Amino acid sequence: MQHHRHTVKIPLRVSDHPILARVLREPTLRVMVFCAGEGHGRQDITFPHQSEIKVNGGEVKANLRGLKNKPGSTRPVDITKELRLNLPAYSNSVEMTYALTNKAGGESFQV
Repeated sequence: MQHHRHTVKIPLRVSDHPILARVLREPTLRVMVFCAGEGHGRQDITFPHQSEIKVNGGEVKANLRGLKNKPGSTRPVDITKELRLNLPAYSNSVEMTYALTNKAGGESFQV
């Protein structure tokens, strides 16, 4: 993956995930995007350096890198306001595009 871009696409429908209907009724609930460098065990939130998140075609502006030289300072990305949850059958499109990852041993980030 050192020279190519890769996109992970996740469709989200309220009809498929009924918990999303509660987000409209309870303003304290949030839908967040997390990413980690491994697939198991306790992990810091970390996104690949060259990555972007889009919801329903629009780019989400967020700090995906955290503070310089401070592992664990990256926060999850709140996508609640970008989702269209009032239409249960609407298929929200959540996309994360990343490039130039060079994880040792062919490991990949876990979204």
